[in-house]
Amino acid sequence: MVSKLMFRLLPIQILLAAVGAVNGFVSSFFANNFVGIETMSAVGLYGTINTLVLAFSTMLVAGSTILCGKYLGQNAKEKLQNVFSVNLLAAGAIGLLFALLFILCAAFDLTGFMTNDSAVRPLFNQYLLGRLRSLRPG
Repeated sequence: MVSKLMFRLLPIQILLAAVGAVNGFVSSFFANNFVGIETMSAVGLYGTINTLVLAFSTMLVAGSTILCGKYLGQNAKEKLQNVFSVNLLAAGAIGLLFALLFILCAAFDLTGFMTNDSAVRPLFNQYLLGRLRSLRPG
């Protein structure tokens, strides 16, 4: 059952990776060609945050994939289900933690550690809040 679920979710993971890559390209292209150098700097600053979140995601996925493969090879479906469930819960918790951290940093102008430029920082805060709004379901 879980192995079928893993293979059914694989195309979704590939689609999410592709959409993320296209989204980054479109954001950079739009900022560079239409809204100015300061906004392009704000988009560029988001790239470091995106890399940090991607590193946590990759680490979580790689670790759970190794464990799931191990338990799938041992035919230990109970352990496999537990790893899969913990992975989903951990991913949700980490996502909420990062979103809350980004909202607090952007809303209260705590992004000074990313840039000291007074023209770029408000744009970066606005872009960060806009990115979180675009992830909202519905």
